[in-house]
This record gives sequence, C-alpha cells and structure tokens, in this order.
Amino acid sequence: MTDSQDPLFDAWRVFGDTEYDPDLLVEMVEEWLPVAEDIDPDSVYSGRRVRWVGTPGLMFKISTDDIVAMQENEFDPVKVVTFAELIGRRGKPYIDAPTVMLRRVDLSDVGWSQEAMDLDELFSSYGTTRPYTTDDENLDVYLKNPDQYVEHYADNEEEEEELRQVMDSRAQEALASNDGDLGMLVAQLRDGNHRAFGAQLAGEDYIWVRVVQTDFLEDKGLSRDDLA
Repeated sequence: MTDSQDPLFDAWRVFGDTEYDPDLLVEMVEEWLPVAEDIDPDSVYSGRRVRWVGTPGLMFKISTDDIVAMQENEFDPVKVVTFAELIGRRGKPYIDAPTVMLRRVDLSDVGWSQEAMDLDELFSSYGTTRPYTTDDENLDVYLKNPDQYVEHYADNEEEEEELRQVMDSRAQEALASNDGDLGMLVAQLRDGNHRAFGAQLAGEDYIWVRVVQTDFLEDKGLSRDDLA
C-alpha cells in the first residue's frame, strides 16, 4: 500500500547505490557553483547544509519529500550523487536554487497516478517514485477506475449506483479532510532535478526554491506574502 509519509520522489531508492565521480566533483566546485564574491547577500536563503541563491520575492521553502522531478530533464545518477557529495564536503556551499511550479494535489491526481503506476508510467507522467494516495487503499482503487470498481463489487446496476454514491461521498470527505496527499502543496521542478535531489541525498529536509507562475498563487491558497 502507498504511504503518504513517503517522499514523492525518493532519491535514496533511485540513486542510493550510485558512486560519485571525483573528477566531476572538482568540475562542480571550480565551474558550476556561484562565486561567493558576486552574490548579493539579499539573494541568499540558508538551509541546514546549503545556501541557496535565488530571487527575492519569489522564494519558497518546501520539504524535499514534497518535490517532484521534471520528467523532461533526464537524470544523470552520477551527477545527483556527486552534488550530494559536494554538499557533504563543502560546508554550506552556495548553489543556485531550483525553479518550480507549485500546485495542490486533488482527487484526479490520485486516480491518474495510481493508474500510471500500474502502467509503469509513473515517472514519465508525474515525476514521482510513488503514486499519490488518500491513505485509503479501497478509495485509491476506486479513484483509479470508478466504473471498473463498481462493476467488480456490485451485482447489478442498482447496487453499482449505490456503491458509486458511497465512494463518491467518501472521496469528497477525504478531500475536505486533506486525507493522505490530498491538498498537499507540491513543488513541480522546472529546472534543477540534480540540485534538488542531490540535496535530499545529502540530508536536507527542506530546500529553498524559486517559484514561477506567481499570478496563480491564490488558486493554491497562497499569496505573495508566502514568498520570501
């Protein structure tokens, strides 16, 4: 059963057995990191192990458990673990903050991601290593395919309709209560897969991200005041 307490993208599960590249580590330190002398202090947002360089007024702090990958940006596993090694060695390095879009998880996300997992299309469709869940296994199965669910568990059309009403009511109650992942604020990466999940591998519980599409913050229950 899917557990909403698990990371949406588990870097340890995907990259935990990969070794870092010493030569790439040197290249990152010498060529990839922002130069400290060139950084505006007002653009620095500190985490536990990283100083993120971002854009004032557009920054948001979010759990690394609630970040999903940019599917179009193909992962280089060695690059991810080398970023993690860099963070572990450098003592709060300056790193450019990843760019994200924020959104809330809804019932359709649960159903579609559960189906994507069955089709082995979870990462390509959602950029996650687990599907979204209500933490109610039966409800997850229903949301994946309501018609198939009621046809399986009911003996006739009248029972099918009764069961559909019960499950739809259960779904709305779960949504209102923010059960499982429902209502969760998720950061969809638009840039920075390797930096974000390298930080997760290095033990960062939260990172600072740069938010795009800020005109739609109210639709997500946020305002400009929620950005730093």
